[in-house]
Amino acid sequence: MLLNRTLSGMAFGLMVLLASSSVFGQGLAGMQLFAPAELSSYGRGPQPNVGYFFVFDGLYWTITPPNLTTIGKQGLTRTTFIGTDLQNDVLIQNNTLDTGQLLANFVVGNRFEFGRMTENNGWMFSLYQLQDQGQSFISHNVDMTFEDPVFGPASSHLLEGKFTNPSPPPDFLYLELPVTFENILVENTVSHWNVELNYVGRSDELHHGGYFEWFIGPRYMEFDDVFLVVANGGILDASLWNTEAENHIISGQVGARWFKKRGRWMLSTEGRFFAGLNAQNIHQIGQIASNLTSGQTDSGTPYLLQPTSFNHNEYIREFTPGIELRIEARYQITRSISFRAGWTGMWMDGIARASNLVDYTLDGNNGAYLGILRDQNRQDVFVNGLTIGFDVNR
Repeated sequence: MLLNRTLSGMAFGLMVLLASSSVFGQGLAGMQLFAPAELSSYGRGPQPNVGYFFVFDGLYWTITPPNLTTIGKQGLTRTTFIGTDLQNDVLIQNNTLDTGQLLANFVVGNRFEFGRMTENNGWMFSLYQLQDQGQSFISHNVDMTFEDPVFGPASSHLLEGKFTNPSPPPDFLYLELPVTFENILVENTVSHWNVELNYVGRSDELHHGGYFEWFIGPRYMEFDDVFLVVANGGILDASLWNTEAENHIISGQVGARWFKKRGRWMLSTEGRFFAGLNAQNIHQIGQIASNLTSGQTDSGTPYLLQPTSFNHNEYIREFTPGIELRIEARYQITRSISFRAGWTGMWMDGIARASNLVDYTLDGNNGAYLGILRDQNRQDVFVNGLTIGFDVNR
């Protein structure tokens, strides 16, 4: 992906910048990268590093799936007919497929942090991106219910079929038809990345050892969720709908970090709280019954439904708070280079997930096929997993 290449390029450029930097008084050469680690406990013991630093973490994280929902109108049951025998040709339909097959799969990613510290203050820039969490499954013989409101002077429905009445005198019956797809492909894709810039303050050594840092600054996160359904067979053959929920989160954050070193080992815990505006851009495109021939009068075929494509958009502003926690252990290899591993967990609320936003309505009054449920745009999301990497002069 373009953003992955951009992040890798930024990391490489940063290393080159630090290696060649002399204007600010310390480049990688001044860090004595391969000098022995300072392990002496004499006096106050090893002091926290100062100057420029760089951190790389490989990520192995998971994102919680969207809230369980049916693929079809939630809670709707339809009485339909497959023939003109109103006693024996009745088929009661509900939704036989839901999003329960979407799981919290793990994906990999990268996190880069760099900045500069003096004895008591500094700054830090941080960014990470996960690879897309993509999932898909195929189901067969799927019943699906659509809300099909009455329209027109004859109180018709779009999913009505015209049947020849075999009883004399010859006439016609107009009956609700079942919607059963022979096969359905469902895909869900989640994209997530983050960037932040913080001012950092550092305390003097605490009474029982260790140090405390606090930080404050702006943060931007992108959380995009795409839900695609491709449905074939049945009276709505060759239908599809693709719904995308973009969450653009602009927030401020405050945080704190405690760390303590003993010998080559360092333990650190870190917490962040952020809250801000979530600009949600929700888009839906698709088509219904592309293979249907308009004006069909064959028995058991919708006679009023038209093959239709659609495009819906909604723009919503929400409040999104969140909490992030990190726990890390670090092993010092040389004076400036350390190996690190840990766990990161992040919870945030007010996130729109695409699968819960689909309005399964076929409205003949205004030709509005499907649509977006604006009031289903708030879910909480938990992202967590392992981190492993290295740091230079952190």
